[in-house]
Amino acid sequence: MWSGKPDKRSPKYRNWETSDGDPDFISANQFCVCIGDSGGWWDYNWTSGRTEFVLVNEKMSWSDAQRYCQDKFVDLANIGNSTENQQVQKLVPTGNWAWTGLHRNENIYWSDQSSFVFRNWANVSNQIGSREVICGAVAETKLATWRFLPCEDKRPFVCYRFTGE
Repeated sequence: MWSGKPDKRSPKYRNWETSDGDPDFISANQFCVCIGDSGGWWDYNWTSGRTEFVLVNEKMSWSDAQRYCQDKFVDLANIGNSTENQQVQKLVPTGNWAWTGLHRNENIYWSDQSSFVFRNWANVSNQIGSREVICGAVAETKLATWRFLPCEDKRPFVCYRFTGE
């Protein structure tokens, strides 16, 4: 299994089932790939499981945390609604901010390239300074608010994976 955005670690081999127009990423919701008996690949929306968030209580920079999550899980956590936000908040160690997949490099996006719709910004100043890239973290507080921090800061982080429930 591979995951994450294309980079030097991504496999170069592709075998999409072009007769069906794949990959077509219908409704921007097809994050999984299956293989048919002819060896062709189809992208599809996996609905038989759920997303599970996992705290890694080891302090790393954002990019090291992302690599860790991509190697062991799927990616750093992306948060799509208030329920997921509360699930992530419950994992964050008391008094900490933990890395999520939120990233800003000109535009704001999730590290796995999923849609950035839900927002829960803290009412704080995000000290960007001359940085071109900043990274998102979530607080352990009851409101589970977000802020940007320098990506090289070392923090615990939250990954996600899919379960087969």
